[in-house]
Amino acid sequence: MNPGLVYFGSVMRLLAGIFAVHLAFASPLPFQVADEHHLVWQEGVSLNWDDFQGEPGAAGRPYQGAESRLTIALRFSCTNSVPDFKVWAEFDRSNSWARPNMPASLLEHEQIHFDIAELYARGTRKAFDDVRNPCGNPSAVEDISDHNNELSARAQQNYDEETLHGTLPGAQAAWTRKIRALLGASNR
Repeated sequence: MNPGLVYFGSVMRLLAGIFAVHLAFASPLPFQVADEHHLVWQEGVSLNWDDFQGEPGAAGRPYQGAESRLTIALRFSCTNSVPDFKVWAEFDRSNSWARPNMPASLLEHEQIHFDIAELYARGTRKAFDDVRNPCGNPSAVEDISDHNNELSARAQQNYDEETLHGTLPGAQAAWTRKIRALLGASNR
């Protein structure tokens, strides 16, 4: 894994419940997984308020303006002992929500959450490349997924804490620069 991502991930605190990793040990599937309820992270494509289609739930705090439901999803299969990995960051439109008339700065904050998920999806893909005989060692695949999921959750929590959920413009700008630089420096 990229040393910057290791450091970045190692200093974060765990945010339980926001991220999930879905493991599917099944036959190969086409990579296109987006549907009307889910967006797969794509370079140059940004979230917009129309993507937040859910309703604020009981978990929504009165001061909270929006919430993104993100997943680092995984499809793993083996055909004739040849592994096939697909890992992507996914935004759940039907379970993400925003209150009316939220500022553009909050949308940018939510975009960086999505970008952080993509960084850790990339880290997961890179780690899978280094596994010897993944078809004979599916527990290694699961361990890598769990580890990167935990690092991602910690990064998400640290991001919210340091930016006070996007309300500190200087901290938000610093995180935006950092995440964009890491995305630019990492391999897909």
